[in-house]
Amino acid sequence: MHGQTHVNKIYDPAAGSGSLLLQAKKQFDDHIIEEGFFGQEINHTTYNLARMNMFLHNINYDKFDIKLGNTLTEPHFRDEKPFDAIVSNPPYSVKWIGSDDPTLINDERFAPAGVLAPKSKADFAFVLHALKLSFGQRSCCDCLLSGYFLPWRRRAENPSVSGR
Repeated sequence: MHGQTHVNKIYDPAAGSGSLLLQAKKQFDDHIIEEGFFGQEINHTTYNLARMNMFLHNINYDKFDIKLGNTLTEPHFRDEKPFDAIVSNPPYSVKWIGSDDPTLINDERFAPAGVLAPKSKADFAFVLHALKLSFGQRSCCDCLLSGYFLPWRRRAENPSVSGR
């Protein structure tokens, strides 16, 4: 997002305590953040912690919107206007409903892949969710995943490595 002076919206689909949103605030400190910070968290305790952290770090209540709920099955943010920046550290290899809910394959976030993330790998579903919401001309998306890309690369270089 080099060269931009304005950032409209920043989002974290697995907000936790809000720490990545606060790190994004630091990174975009010299930008004008117009609509603010958005997030969703499934855990009630960390949802409340994220909202408290926004206040503690001087983010006005009209500049953030953190929602409680399951991002993958009940997303609160499906705006027509894409997010300018998405930051996320989704929970690693948690289970999700996946193919047990046949309607999810038609969900606009997952349908382009033609297949749902495995039920034991919800983090991949989070990546698809984030990519769908960041398809703006000047958007960026950072998802931190643990240990997936290196094993898959090694398997491509050496077919005898299972990657699991």
